[in-house]
Amino acid sequence: MTIRRYFLLTLAVLSGAAFALATGPARADFASGWNAYQKGDFATALAEWTTRADQGDPKSQFNLGVLYDEGKGVAQDRRKAFALWEKAANQGYAPAQHNLGNLLLAGEGTSQDVVRAVSWLEKSAAQGFDRSQYTLGKLYAEGVGVAKDPAKAFALIKAAGDRGDARAQYNIGKMYRDGVGVEKDATESLKWFERAALSGHSGAQARLAMRYSRGEGTARDPTRALAWLNIAAAAGNGDAVTAGKKLSSNLTPEQVEAANKLAAQIKAEIKK
Repeated sequence: MTIRRYFLLTLAVLSGAAFALATGPARADFASGWNAYQKGDFATALAEWTTRADQGDPKSQFNLGVLYDEGKGVAQDRRKAFALWEKAANQGYAPAQHNLGNLLLAGEGTSQDVVRAVSWLEKSAAQGFDRSQYTLGKLYAEGVGVAKDPAKAFALIKAAGDRGDARAQYNIGKMYRDGVGVEKDATESLKWFERAALSGHSGAQARLAMRYSRGEGTARDPTRALAWLNIAAAAGNGDAVTAGKKLSSNLTPEQVEAANKLAAQIKAEIKK
């Protein structure tokens, strides 16, 4: 299972509401660090967030941990990142709890401890943090650090998918396809592959194309299949490039043109 931490650049979207509600000097200090980070001025971001982190602000502790984790404005030090994320996690800050869990899973910046990792991921997942729900779901699917439980895995991954996590949506499609943790359902599988595809997941785009090509869970539609293959290929999916060439050779020029037009329409709907 691929371990992914939750990095600072995405934090701007997640914490937009909390950021807008912050007031007074504390808000200004955090904003100064954030603005400096966006400009690549990591030294200023480091100084601003260090001050706020020392005052106990969990969001600054989290972002400061990201700087140490990535080695931006400071020598890379995952032990320091771990310590900072632990402080923020102990204050209930979900992104820090998630990152802490992933460091413990990987044994980076600390000794590997899957049991503690699961504990932190559970805390973050309980707050509705989709990345933790997804990671925890994968652990239950594979029986890593917990008893293997496909039904619980499905519930957690679906919760993440419902919140918009593209990887989760893609995996839900596969779970419905294979009947893992849920009854097989080709129609539901298609629906979730489409949600993931519209979220920009190239693997789901290629899978969705195959569904339309074969008529699985839907009526056969080679034109729509080629449209999705073109989109996946443009996103860098090598298998889609090969499949698209093969499918194109079996279609009329009019069908190929229609697929290209449809692909352009669909691209406008895909989340950036």
